[in-house]
Amino acid sequence: MRGKKHGVQARFLEVNKKAAYMPCASHRLNLVIADAARSSITSISFFGYLQRIYNLFAASTKRWVILKKHVTHFTVKSLPDTRWEAKVEAVKSLRFQTTEILEAIEELERVSLDNRDGFISTECRALAIEVRNWRFLVCLITWYDLLFQINIISKALQSPSICINDQISHIEAGMSFVSQYRHGGVAIAEGKAKELADELEVDRAYPEPRRRKKICLFSYESSDESDHQTGEEVFRREFFYPLVDTISQSLQERFKNMNDFKKKYGCLCSASNMKSAITSDMLPSSCAALAKGIGEDDIDFTVASCERSFSKLKLIKNFLRNSMSQGRLAGLSVISIEHELSREIDTENLVQQFATVKDRKVKF
Repeated sequence: MRGKKHGVQARFLEVNKKAAYMPCASHRLNLVIADAARSSITSISFFGYLQRIYNLFAASTKRWVILKKHVTHFTVKSLPDTRWEAKVEAVKSLRFQTTEILEAIEELERVSLDNRDGFISTECRALAIEVRNWRFLVCLITWYDLLFQINIISKALQSPSICINDQISHIEAGMSFVSQYRHGGVAIAEGKAKELADELEVDRAYPEPRRRKKICLFSYESSDESDHQTGEEVFRREFFYPLVDTISQSLQERFKNMNDFKKKYGCLCSASNMKSAITSDMLPSSCAALAKGIGEDDIDFTVASCERSFSKLKLIKNFLRNSMSQGRLAGLSVISIEHELSREIDTENLVQQFATVKDRKVKF
């Protein structure tokens, strides 16, 4: 839809050259998480293990009963393909119930060995070994801290009443958090992971990197400097810094035109901005900037409420209502979308009026 040559934007510009394109801020934030999830091999593997844990228990009702016996608050969740900020739910279940989920995996391994199921038993053993890894625990804490903050921003951007000022403040708060987390995030994550490590009896040590042997043919050649790095330094270089830097850079690139838009269109974003422009005698300059810049810049906004309204169609017209007419579908959609207003309507009074109009009985 963003395509300037063949997308929806191009078709609008064919009709009106000054039409301003409005990309969804929620979608852009979603793409930030998508970029971060592909920032390193460790991040890709981390979410792969989370999906394997869900697939292990969700493939059978008997396995799910074993999971529910140990897990009481949050069940394991599947990783969504589109709503990346919803991955915080999948990470949260393992973040706060690591011991319970690990006990469920170990019990499932014992049951699989009794049933002579080698595939499930080896899968359980591999997942249990990975969960008991110190590096995995630190990755778990790091991802949950970042996804939790981004999920707060995402919920705020989906508000129907959000304006550009609130949007900018939320994005800047997210950038500030990521910048601060880059300097002390590893220490914070390790401090929280120590509690899990002590509970699981895990050795708090990063895996030592493989030392590369370099043959020096001449006396002036030195050994490779990367061979002297510790496991923690390799963890920071291969996982933490690429993750945080990718989020920070993606936020700056995808939301870089917000301040420019605020300077030119900010007076129209809310009633308070319009009143302040009038009282401070900034209205003529604001209107001049609006007339000069209209149709040239992208307008950051959100269409989350529109998409939530459109998603109601899937809930209303299912396979049991496949023969529903267009008029009935439109009516039910309006009632479902505007449910707050529909609850205030006195339906009994409407039924009485309808019955009175359609009354065919002869009154003597």
